[in-house]
Amino acid sequence: MENLLYYLLLGGTYLFALVVRQRLMATYSKYARVSNRAGLSGAQVARGILDANGLRDVQLELARGKLTDHYDPRTRVIRLSIDNARDASVASMAVSAHEAAHALQDKDDYAPLELRTSVYPLVQAGSRWGIPLAILGSRLDRETLRAAALTYVAGTAYTAGFVLLIALDFLRAAGGRPRARSL
Repeated sequence: MENLLYYLLLGGTYLFALVVRQRLMATYSKYARVSNRAGLSGAQVARGILDANGLRDVQLELARGKLTDHYDPRTRVIRLSIDNARDASVASMAVSAHEAAHALQDKDDYAPLELRTSVYPLVQAGSRWGIPLAILGSRLDRETLRAAALTYVAGTAYTAGFVLLIALDFLRAAGGRPRARSL
């Protein structure tokens, strides 16, 4: 019975993460084909938001891969994937504005961002090694490996919860609905 619960928890978390990733990729792909009306590249959007908020010291860099965009609060650098940095699509604009918003959160010492930054190495290790360790742990029946696999489960749940909290906070701050802001 314990193994069944273990597999259900692990499998359910994996499927949840897979569904979220597929939805994200489908939405991104759809809007990557739609040009934004301003004609601004993602890099121009991010730089405009940063400069308008007095964050001229935050640097922009290119990152390899697709949807590898991120803000690093330790180095105060926004890394945009090549497509998002150079394209003038709605998706590029949204992703770049999202990453610039993390820099604004950092400027305001936003507690959830600080929490995310502090646990990021653990979550990243769990997401990278969780499934292989879970399979190995179930075969070897080793509690240490199972605990490592549960790190993956906790990391996935934490990430989903963090995204939900940020979205709810954004909606609360926007009065219940998203607002458009000009650069």
